[in-house]
Amino acid sequence: MPRGRERGGDGAPPSRRYAMPESRPPGPRALLPRLRPATTLRAMLVHLVRFYLRADLPAERRAALRAGLESLRAIPTVRHLFVGTPAPVPARPVIDAEYGFALTVVFDDVAGHDVYQTHPVHLKFVADNKDSWTRVAVVDAV
Repeated sequence: MPRGRERGGDGAPPSRRYAMPESRPPGPRALLPRLRPATTLRAMLVHLVRFYLRADLPAERRAALRAGLESLRAIPTVRHLFVGTPAPVPARPVIDAEYGFALTVVFDDVAGHDVYQTHPVHLKFVADNKDSWTRVAVVDAV
């Protein structure tokens, strides 16, 4: 066998053929964000609300309710806000599909949630729309 093939065809001995460069690219851990120590992290709060609507609610009132839910984005402490309706998934005993709208709001912390609860935009939404639902179910999670 010719000598060049024993050495990998490029003339370099096998031990040098696959040598890593002196400056390696960062590994996967280097790409992760640097986290602050747990003692300085603030817990975010997720506010989940299901609105059970009146059976006789007209389409225009339903549209106004959705617009009212979207208006809550204007509250400064709201970081993320999602409005949805029951998903078209197969029925299962654990699925609650009786609500009309679901609202998910994310805050930086409990203090942000507390500002939201007393903010004029939220109070106006409740006053303008409370006749549209028969009940609400709320979950606040940290």
